[in-house]
Amino acid sequence: MKPKHKIRPCEPADIRFDRKVSMEPMSGCWIWMGSTNQGGYGCFMAESGWASGVESTKMVAHRFNYERYRGPIPEGMDLDHLCRVRCCVNPWHLEPVTHGENLRRGIGPALTRARFAKYRGRACCIRGHVLSPDNVLRDGSKIGLRCRACHNTRQNMRKMEARRRAKLCMQGQKLAGA
Repeated sequence: MKPKHKIRPCEPADIRFDRKVSMEPMSGCWIWMGSTNQGGYGCFMAESGWASGVESTKMVAHRFNYERYRGPIPEGMDLDHLCRVRCCVNPWHLEPVTHGENLRRGIGPALTRARFAKYRGRACCIRGHVLSPDNVLRDGSKIGLRCRACHNTRQNMRKMEARRRAKLCMQGQKLAGA
């Protein structure tokens, strides 16, 4: 029976894994440069495949590296990226937490709505900006009200980051995580 995936023969998983990691010195993140899934998490074939006669097993890269350096993940626990970088595989940026805690720490739209709901009826946003009629955006989304000052700050940060990335690309530099 042929295995599902062909991988370089006789090469240990640790060596193959390390070739796909780039260290980011400013944040300490170990950026996964290999393939990623739709959620942005790294994917890795843990077994060496057809040369050893073992069927390849595809797994999430940060889980492989966590188990490699820190030991098994406790039963029923998820790994939370403390750095908030999904393609980071640094085992010291990962913490085993329950699934519910991992969701609470996340940034999904349902969680954003839940966080914002506790500020409804208040005079200020979470950053202290006054929520007057001229400082509130009603964008028709499910989130509802937004602080205009916070929104403008986020938009400006996104534009600056896009300009920085474009400048790096024009200079021929490789972007971490891209």
